[in-house]
This record gives sequence, C-alpha cells and structure tokens, in this order.
Amino acid sequence: ALGRLQDALTLSQRAVEMGERSGNGEHLSNALARLGGTYTQLGSPEKAIPIFERGAAAGHRAGYDWIEAANYSGLSTAYRNLGNTRIALEYGQKAAQSLGNYLRVKSIEWSRGGPEGRAGLRALERSYIVALCWGVGWNHFSLRQWEPARETFQKVLNGGTRLQLPFVMGQAHWGLGAVALRQTDFPT
Repeated sequence: ALGRLQDALTLSQRAVEMGERSGNGEHLSNALARLGGTYTQLGSPEKAIPIFERGAAAGHRAGYDWIEAANYSGLSTAYRNLGNTRIALEYGQKAAQSLGNYLRVKSIEWSRGGPEGRAGLRALERSYIVALCWGVGWNHFSLRQWEPARETFQKVLNGGTRLQLPFVMGQAHWGLGAVALRQTDFPT
C-alpha cells in the first residue's frame, strides 16, 4: 500500500519460508499468494505464475478454497498482463468457482453466526462478485465473447446491488455499457 515493493518482496519471501517451516497449508498458500501478487506489481508476471500455481496447489491440498481462489485470481491477472487472455479467463473462472463453492458451504453456517458470521459471509460474497467481474467478465470482454460477458456483468450488478457495493455496481454498469457499445445495442 505504501509502494515499497522491494520491502514487500523481502517480507513476502520470509512469510513463505515461515509457512514452509510451519507445515500449515493455509499459511503457506496465503504467503505464496502475497508473494505472487508482489511480483505481479513489480511487473514480473512470469515470476509470479509458478508461485501462484504452487499457492493454489497448497490451498487445495489444505482444503482452503478461498486461498486457492486468491492464487487463481493472481494467475488470471498474471496471464492477462502477459497478453494471454484465454488462460487468464480459465483461471478467473476457477477462482470464481472456488469462491462459489466455498460460499455455498459456508452460507448457512455463517448466516447463523451472528454479526461476525454475517460480516464474514458478506466479505466472501464480495470476493466472489469481484472475481466474477474481473476474472470472468472482463476476460470474456477482451476475447470479444459478448454474450458471456454481458451475462457475467449482469450477475455482478445483481450481486453488487444486493450487497450495496457502489464500486462493484459501477464496474458492472461500465461492463454492460461496453458490451452494448460493441454489440451496437443502443436504447431507442
């Protein structure tokens, strides 16, 4: 957040080492996601890719869908930055699917968990909607897959409206407008 990416890189590498020593798959996967994100921010997506792959595998083995999804989202961003939108879409879809699965598993449990449970559920729903928007909707758009992009942005708008997330709603409207422009689907 402070723009001190070299410090972030050093600290992320230490976090990975600590996660490896602890044997805790959740911590390792989370640390790998942060390290991969730092490499991506440094403009080295090719270095980030094997790190995110390792993080997704560690998250999957440990049974942490939400961290696995964070690594898939990182892979989507890294491949998009390298200009490989088809692979970026595949990983964006995996991220959304992992989050959707986790959301289905946790929704009943967390909805009964009082204010803390509901706050956790809201955060998870937000993560799912964001993954749909950027990992799926915009990648479909980049591939000129207008109808899947439109359907995804509509889902994002519905979710953003339900959760009252203005920024997400704005992104969904922007996506829907961009698709309509490409399809020359103007209101009359």
